Amino acid sequence: MLSKKIIWKLNIIDILLLAIIILSVAALIYKSAWGRGNNKYETYTITYVCESSPIDLLNKVEYGDICIDGSYGNEIGVLDNINLTPITENYSVAAISNGSAENNENDDEDQPSPTPFPTPEPVRAKAEFVTTVECMKTDHGIKIDKNIYLMGQSAQIIIGDVIFDVYISDIR
Repeated sequence: MLSKKIIWKLNIIDILLLAIIILSVAALIYKSAWGRGNNKYETYTITYVCESSPIDLLNKVEYGDICIDGSYGNEIGVLDNINLTPITENYSVAAISNGSAENNENDDEDQPSPTPFPTPEPVRAKAEFVTTVECMKTDHGIKIDKNIYLMGQSAQIIIGDVIFDVYISDIR
């Protein structure tokens, strides 16, 4: 009988602990159920720039592909547009020599003109990937899932089966 009186007897500390537990559970339920509605999600357009990539890889990317952050694994938009700028390398110009090393300034003969090497097709290009994503504006950039993205930030994005090293050039 003595043990029943000790178990059922509540003191002020027990009442405070129960009140703290009840308030914590209520706050957790409020945050998970209604707290997310306060966040304002909007559609943003993000431009990623890849300074140099093989054209073969860029040709494997298609409009409508889902873009994924290579570091965090979260979806960061749908590819809307690709702007490619081929990168041309400087090739030297080679002159055809007629075999004489003497000065031919006064000769009236037709001299062969220097002919450049044929310019091969560019194998690399600069790419701008334009994506749209539903996310939330923060004080410093935008928040996609739990990650914040800023203009100028370097990242790796996966588009289709290809990964690119990029930086964020614009967020609108």
